[in-house]
Amino acid sequence: MADQFKISPHLEVVEADDEWIVLNASNYTITKLNKSGGQILSLLKNPASLRGMVDHLRDQYANVDQHTESEISAFLQELLEIGLVEPVNS
Repeated sequence: MADQFKISPHLEVVEADDEWIVLNASNYTITKLNKSGGQILSLLKNPASLRGMVDHLRDQYANVDQHTESEISAFLQELLEIGLVEPVNS
């Protein structure tokens, strides 16, 4: 997995009622994320590392632990696979 990631450039992201709707113009798909998924995606507006995202969430929530880090990593992998985020070239 890459060191840093960012939102793919061809997306439109809309937040409404604690849900996030992601419109992918390159493959004509719509993805709906819950509040947690949307928050993670919003951290990727600028290039961010997995460690940076975990640290940011740890600053906001007391219950972020090693298990949470692995869940975020798995979620990030899913976002990569469906083209919502992309690795940042160093």
